[in-house]
Amino acid sequence: MRKDLYGEMFVQEKTYWWHVAKRRLVCEAIGKAKKSQKILDAGCGTGALITDLEKLGYQCWGGDASPEALKFCQKRGLKNFWLLNFEKKLPTKNNFFDKISCLDVLEHVAKDDNLLKEFSRTLETNGRLYITVPAYRFLWSYWDQMLGHKRRYSKGELVELLNNCGFRVCRASYFNSFLLLPVFVIRCFKSGIKDQKSDFVEVPKWLNFLLIVVSRIESFFVLKSLTPFGLSIFVEAQKK
Repeated sequence: MRKDLYGEMFVQEKTYWWHVAKRRLVCEAIGKAKKSQKILDAGCGTGALITDLEKLGYQCWGGDASPEALKFCQKRGLKNFWLLNFEKKLPTKNNFFDKISCLDVLEHVAKDDNLLKEFSRTLETNGRLYITVPAYRFLWSYWDQMLGHKRRYSKGELVELLNNCGFRVCRASYFNSFLLLPVFVIRCFKSGIKDQKSDFVEVPKWLNFLLIVVSRIESFFVLKSLTPFGLSIFVEAQKK
């Protein structure tokens, strides 16, 4: 991801609807920690999800491939985080974590199957993996290039990939369904502009609040795997 976007993310994550809604969806899926459960946020970015997970009672570790991102983790006062190379073996013991979250990371990795196998190795038996990725190849645009994506997925492709890498998919759904058409139109319109800026544009407070409410309603259907299309994909999988 472009370095300048991390500073923007650090400022926006607390209140901007996109970040708030995604973290809440994942936290609802993960639930409160049972006893002293350990969780890794792989691709932790500036660390906002780790802060939320600690409130749920988890012992948290974070890892990111960007030194710039980890500087913001330090600003949050987080302690257990690593600079990771997701193309190589993770610096963790076998069967160490109870759960792993991996939000919008898999699409950045050249060999996504190798990373999933590493997650399987580091999870305990029956441990859970929570993933979000961008959906649909036809949505590929300047935004994917700015973020350093290598691919976008369909739900079927992601489920098959997880099945082949040691996981059983428990639930899988598209989300941000209400954004699919407007985002497609906007990105087609902006594709001819050379000097691209972030898609996370400032919105009025009332609209930000409304989008958070709509996302919360949608999450009910996402967690029941009932959303048939959307801008992104959410999957919860269990280590076989």
